[in-house]
Amino acid sequence: MRSLLLTLILAAAACAQTHPNFTGTWKQDDAKSTVRPGSKLKYSNKIEHQDPKLAKTTILDYGDRQPAP
Repeated sequence: MRSLLLTLILAAAACAQTHPNFTGTWKQDDAKSTVRPGSKLKYSNKIEHQDPKLAKTTILDYGDRQPAP
C-alpha cells in the first residue's frame, strides 16, 4: 500500500507542468539562417519574461555598413 501511494505521489509530481522562462539574449545562428554568406549583419533579441508578460527588444548590428532608411 505504501509503495502504491508513493508511486501515485511521484506520478502526480511528474505530471505537474512548469512554464519555461525565456529571459536572456537570443542570438541568430548564422549557420542555420537565411542571411547571405559574407554578410556582417548580426541579429539578436533580448527577452524579458516574467510570466505572463514577455517583452522583446530586437538588436541589429550592421557591421561596417549603414542601415537602409
